[in-house]
Amino acid sequence: MVSVGIDFGTSNTGVAICKDGVTRMLKHGQSGLKSLGSYIYFPPNNATEPVIGLAGKDLFYRDEVKGRLIRGIKRALPRKAISKIKIYRHTYMLEDLIAFILRDVVKLLAANELLDANTKIFAGRPSVFSDERMDNDLALERLQKAFAIAGLPHVTFVEEPVAAAWFYRAELKPGSTVLFVDAGGGTTDFSLVTYNGARRDQFILHGTGGIPVAGQSVDGDIVYEKLGPVLGRDIEYETYPGKTGTLSKNFYTALRDPDEIMQYIKPRTFMEISYARNKSQNHQPFQNLEYIFNHRLSTYLLDRCEGAKVQLSEDTDEAGIAVEKVPFPFTAKLETKELSTIAAPTLNAIHKALTHFLNEHESLKGKIGYVVLTGGLSKSFIVRDLIQKSLPDAVYLTKSTDCITQGLAQWGEE
Repeated sequence: MVSVGIDFGTSNTGVAICKDGVTRMLKHGQSGLKSLGSYIYFPPNNATEPVIGLAGKDLFYRDEVKGRLIRGIKRALPRKAISKIKIYRHTYMLEDLIAFILRDVVKLLAANELLDANTKIFAGRPSVFSDERMDNDLALERLQKAFAIAGLPHVTFVEEPVAAAWFYRAELKPGSTVLFVDAGGGTTDFSLVTYNGARRDQFILHGTGGIPVAGQSVDGDIVYEKLGPVLGRDIEYETYPGKTGTLSKNFYTALRDPDEIMQYIKPRTFMEISYARNKSQNHQPFQNLEYIFNHRLSTYLLDRCEGAKVQLSEDTDEAGIAVEKVPFPFTAKLETKELSTIAAPTLNAIHKALTHFLNEHESLKGKIGYVVLTGGLSKSFIVRDLIQKSLPDAVYLTKSTDCITQGLAQWGEE
């Protein structure tokens, strides 16, 4: 029997196969990479032939950021207000856009002859898509529909931190109680497990939880705190004769989220920014801001900030955020020592959710011997530092980002 694991992630999508007890990641097409970037890029004036993955992101930059790049679309799954997305003159349902990414997965499975009836397919899902139960149900329903549209109607969904825990069942010694924290791009998920052995009946899952904020939320924090001031936030201009004011902070909050900025693409937004530009002694920040709204470049800003965040996770004390695709290019500096403060809104939310989760399992909190960190954000010191406040005596392990994908593939073993 062959089983396949598909981890459709906010930032990346991976596929693994488990056959005869051996698990391996499948490599994607010509890139040869073990993961497919979860990007969808529509070149200028082409609403029907998107380019998927890092190839799409690269083409977005080669096209001088003039097309439409969609990043982190998984985060939109629980949002009732986002059901349709207009690309140029074409309107897509959210599930149809996600299916573009999943069709590349189907092509990979077909190329490896893994679409027959003997193959069981397991796909990951966050423990918590949203804080609201109805929104969670909506998200899972949409995800199931996207898989079906892509050609995978019969998929078993497994919570991502549970798949990670299952992957490490043979590595951690029997009797261990382990907290798994999967801090990815869109959600931070928890699972609490006790291993009494490597078999399914010896795998005790005490519970799961989480919160719908993670790495891309931190990117948004960086956009607001580091780029906002360079784009006119808090710069005063004459609002009335003899009076000064600043642009509403809502404009800068909108830059944190590509879905949010779409609500501001309207004439009043451009009137207000234009007025600020004309009345300010410093025109350039407002001209850049106007250009960003007009060309829907919040995804570009978030991508620039993510790159700097990743650099800081690689033992670098500072990183530059180069914003070049605007009328007046600029570079902002991001330093390691300020990252925790900048990311405080996201970190505080994660800490609150973790505290609630541990309180639900108070009797086991003192028995947690290991904390296993997975997901892209877990590579940053800010996550470990945060969790150590609650569990200072545990042994901390930062594990492979492939563990969820491989754990999903192995879920069908027993």
